[in-house]
Amino acid sequence: MKTAIQVGWKRARIALMVGAVTLAGLLACATPGLAQDRGQLSVSAENGYGRMIVTFRSRTDLPAYKVSSENGVLSVTFDEPADVILPDVGGMLPDYVTAARMDSDKKGLRFGLRTALEVRHTEADNQLYIDLLPTDWQGAPPALPQDVIDRVAANAKASAKQADRQRKAAVVRDQKPKVTVRIGTNPTFMRLQFDWSIDTKADFSFKQKNATLDFEWPVPVDIAELATSLPPEIVNVNNSVSEDGSAVSLKFASGVVPRFYQETPRTYIVDVDLPHAGLPPITAQALADKSNTADAAGSTDDGHDTGAAGHEERVSSETRRFVP
Repeated sequence: MKTAIQVGWKRARIALMVGAVTLAGLLACATPGLAQDRGQLSVSAENGYGRMIVTFRSRTDLPAYKVSSENGVLSVTFDEPADVILPDVGGMLPDYVTAARMDSDKKGLRFGLRTALEVRHTEADNQLYIDLLPTDWQGAPPALPQDVIDRVAANAKASAKQADRQRKAAVVRDQKPKVTVRIGTNPTFMRLQFDWSIDTKADFSFKQKNATLDFEWPVPVDIAELATSLPPEIVNVNNSVSEDGSAVSLKFASGVVPRFYQETPRTYIVDVDLPHAGLPPITAQALADKSNTADAAGSTDDGHDTGAAGHEERVSSETRRFVP
């Protein structure tokens, strides 16, 4: 009986211990902010100076920190605990550092300096570069490695792109931009006009029969009417939408060169010449007949020449018919 009770209590204690460990694990997962940032220090003796690099591989940036040098001690302190693994800094940088340690609260790195040094530090994403320079250092401070510079530039570009995508998504959500496609024709050219409900940026590119009109806002452009009635000068048209915007792609026939321009911050136009539409052939007889007709029309009862006015009216009416 006593043995059974003891076995029961032992099993209960084990169960409580397992439960406590499980609960602690769940709490750690649920509150990642309470976990310490883990970093690693690497050092190297460069040409005339010493370099130390603090890297936080689990982060994309650096935790809040401060670098200071006073009374022969270089300090790197953090607002929150940051457990940094230290190599034998004194042995690897004997000309610059005598010893290195981490504070007991994990909030500070301390380095004893061998002599008076000029301390420079530079951020590179999740890395902190600390250079120990002699006080008589001449010229510009040491540069970061080229691969690090390239990586920082690429990460900055990616961050800017992501921020721009978020901005565009917010505008689409809040302002709901829309675009109307208007198609107009003239005896000699065709016009595609894109009218937006809000100010919009656009970029146009044309290379080897292919043109792309990139609009700022990621919303669909209705090209159904154009796609169902393409002239011979336009082989194909389609629209694709991504987080970066809306792209209208046009493929033209050989020899066709479109003209693109912005009329207003909300209106963009693509003109396409229509040589296949053609005009009546010009012959010597046709020119003679036209000259005779113009002479007759220019002679009126009051002696005024109305030929120029008639021509101006024809041009004006054609323009009005063309505008969507």
